[in-house]
Amino acid sequence: TPYSNAISSDIEEAYKRGLKQIFVDENYRIDLKHYVQELINNPHQQRPVRRRRCRLPSNIVIEGETEDESSRRERFSSPLGLVLSRNATEDTTYYGSPFIHVCEIQLMTLYRGDRNSDNAVEEYRRAAGDCSKQFKWLPFVSTSYDRAVAEKFAVDVLYVIEMRSYSSNEDQFTDLTTLSNYSDEKEVLLLPGVQFQVNKLEFDNENGLHLVYIKINSSYVSSLK
Repeated sequence: TPYSNAISSDIEEAYKRGLKQIFVDENYRIDLKHYVQELINNPHQQRPVRRRRCRLPSNIVIEGETEDESSRRERFSSPLGLVLSRNATEDTTYYGSPFIHVCEIQLMTLYRGDRNSDNAVEEYRRAAGDCSKQFKWLPFVSTSYDRAVAEKFAVDVLYVIEMRSYSSNEDQFTDLTTLSNYSDEKEVLLLPGVQFQVNKLEFDNENGLHLVYIKINSSYVSSLK
């Protein structure tokens, strides 16, 4: 069963970066060295995975039909759900006609000032760089595009948050910049349940802050859209 486009993109990115493994949602680990997916709670439950490129037969051409007429027939006459074309990127499909293009995924950086216990900071430190260590924020979490704004609320920790922004992850955040009475705070509200991994931890001697660099993981709901 093929993965969704979002998950396939994450797997391909991890493979090209030379990572040995990547985690899908909370339940699965993909071994990029041996091309195996395994259930985290039961490593013996496995299935093989592979990269592939599919070549499909050329579109049907009716004798005497112009290219424009052929394109129009393809747009309006093809069964819904039929894969008509593949783009140039491996493992990424799109449905419909040549007029459909894959949207670019943008990376955005958010900041949050906070207070954390020494135990929490140490837990982040041990998890830094380990993709198998996942964390979850259960409440709403206020962040800002503006680092200076976040630093005003920082007691001993400043989160530097990397997040992918595309139409299918609206279940993970809401941009309040144009809705808030304090638009200068450039607030982005992360919704309950977002999961993240810690990339690295540094200490800012000038401001006396632990800098926690994290990456928000795409949600399962996002991957279905």
